[in-house]
Amino acid sequence: MKRFVNAFFAMVTLLSFAACDDANNTTEYYIDGLYTVRGEMLWPEQQDTFYVAPNVKSMGLKTGDRALLRVRCFVDNVFGPLAAQWSVDKVFSIVPTRSIESVSSADSLQYNSSLVGITPYFNYGTSWIWNGIQNVNVVYYTNGDEPDFKMTAPAFVNDTLCVTLLSKIEDGEELTSHLLSFDLASALPLLKNQEQGLLTGKDTLRTKITMRYYDAVADTVYMAKFFAGKCANPFRK
Repeated sequence: MKRFVNAFFAMVTLLSFAACDDANNTTEYYIDGLYTVRGEMLWPEQQDTFYVAPNVKSMGLKTGDRALLRVRCFVDNVFGPLAAQWSVDKVFSIVPTRSIESVSSADSLQYNSSLVGITPYFNYGTSWIWNGIQNVNVVYYTNGDEPDFKMTAPAFVNDTLCVTLLSKIEDGEELTSHLLSFDLASALPLLKNQEQGLLTGKDTLRTKITMRYYDAVADTVYMAKFFAGKCANPFRK
């Protein structure tokens, strides 16, 4: 099988900038990134901290939402960073978490579109696992219609959960990317009993994704496979 190549796609990098007002001795800065909402708390992706933002509800966010946000931090330098005031400045998009599911043969025939690769999503990487969620940022050509994706066919081999990503895309000339997130817990009931027993006995879990990949250089489509993340096993008993 040919080596899977990550497609390069221009993405806006993680944004962080500061402005200081010497007259008032204050500092403010903004951070773009993924956050999970719990009440008035914002939990940034891949970080062991949280921020309290009192305007969460007024920005249309609710507990459980995972969203791409611009967060503002205002600091009165007299009181220091411990007295920082956090708020949501902008909501770019809500990122839904999908289930890994069983797919019929008929559905598989419809979800047969090819992707042209994966690309970094801000500074998170091309694929990663966080809080039991498998993330992968895919690249494809489209005519602008809303695509649909499914993740299915799980199997557990050694320490790796193997899944297949299926795509249903109306082909076109527009090159775009899409962050996909899947709940790994939803894969467990789809595994065979023996595989479930093996999975729950491992300390570490890795994931491998298979997907239809269009190699533009060779002008051919093949099933590409790549390791998509590693984490402490959320199924460990």
